[in-house]
Amino acid sequence: GNPTFVAGSELAAVTSGGPELATIGTGDVLAGLIGALVSMGVSAEDAARSGAYLHGVAGRRCSVGQTTIAPDLIDEVGRLIAERRLSTSVNPPPPATVPEAENGA
Repeated sequence: GNPTFVAGSELAAVTSGGPELATIGTGDVLAGLIGALVSMGVSAEDAARSGAYLHGVAGRRCSVGQTTIAPDLIDEVGRLIAERRLSTSVNPPPPATVPEAENGA
């Protein structure tokens, strides 16, 4: 759903995704993306936040005019990472955090 909450040292709300990611296999893409980031040495918390962000942006981009399917999402994540490497950095800006009082804890 949107937002996606990532729990770590702080609770982060990642708002880049939307309902276009509610299709078969897109969660598997997210899990693989987070796992790949961890395998590259990114901390689990940063990998979860960055993975959720990239997953959401890629989902929105690949859903224009069509239903998002996992193979298209994988391709779009690859393009997005390549574009970010060419511009400034593969690391997306940190998502907004939700104060404890607002998250129902």
